[in-house]
Parts: sequence; C-alpha cells; structure tokens
Amino acid sequence: MNKKNNRKGFTIVEMLVVVAVMAMITTLATGAVMRSMRTMREKRVDAMVSGLQMALNNYRAQQNEWPFELSDMKRVGNSQTLYKVEGENNQKAFKKMFKSKNNYVDPSAILTRVDGSRMSVRQALEQGKTDLPLGYADPRNTREFKFFTVEYNLATDSVRVAR
Repeated sequence: MNKKNNRKGFTIVEMLVVVAVMAMITTLATGAVMRSMRTMREKRVDAMVSGLQMALNNYRAQQNEWPFELSDMKRVGNSQTLYKVEGENNQKAFKKMFKSKNNYVDPSAILTRVDGSRMSVRQALEQGKTDLPLGYADPRNTREFKFFTVEYNLATDSVRVAR
C-alpha cells in the first residue's frame, strides 16, 4: 500500500525551533535598543554641560563679571588658582544667570531638584523657587539625580562645567 503524507501544520519540534530563534532575535534587539538609549541620555547630559559652560562664558562676556563670587567656591586642594562648587551648592554659580533678563540658557532644558522631586528649572522658576541647584538624571541609572560641578581657574579666568 502506498501511504500519502497529508500532514497539515508544523510539528512541535519545528514550533520550538521557531520560538527559540525569535527569542534570540528579541534578546539581541533589546540589548541594542537599551545601549542606544543610554548613549542618547549620555549625549543629552553632555549637551547640557556644554550649554551651561557656554552660558557662563556668555554671562561673563556681556556682564564683564562671572555670575558667582569667588567666596562662594572652595579652593581645590592646595591650589592657589583652582576653585570649585559642587553638589547642591552649585546653585551659587548660576543664581545671577537665572535672575538676569537675558536668556543665557534655556531653563526648560536643565533639571533641578526642589523638595525632593525633579523638575525643569523653568517649572521651578514659575513656582517662585530661587537658588536652584542644577543637575541631571544619571544616564546609567535614571532614578539617581546628580549635580553639576563648576570649576573656576583664577589663573586663566576660565570656567569648566563637569558632571
């Protein structure tokens, strides 16, 4: 007798192979997407650093003074020329800049922490808040909030903003 194979559909082994291949593709794609998202967050923070540094320099060029007092900063080690302000105290470096009528930096692009919650500087200013420390969501752990550091070099009369 001649048996005809009228099988319709897939076997369980064929289905398991397809599911395994799909799981591997999904795993690889998810890892790539997560890495690109972290890279984008890091680039956004770097852009904020550049924007703040440019804003400080623009303030200096237009007002002929820095928006901070040297007495607001701490000397770095035994250096006679290097000063910095960091953590929540960094608001001392930026307070005059945000009180000025000129827009040295877009306040909606920079984050601050007020009463334990994150918000844009624009939102905080609209709520009447002042003396705002500037920071960012850590690109590697977005639940963690970090503050920018501002360094001033007295010898070169220059500033540097760092994360």
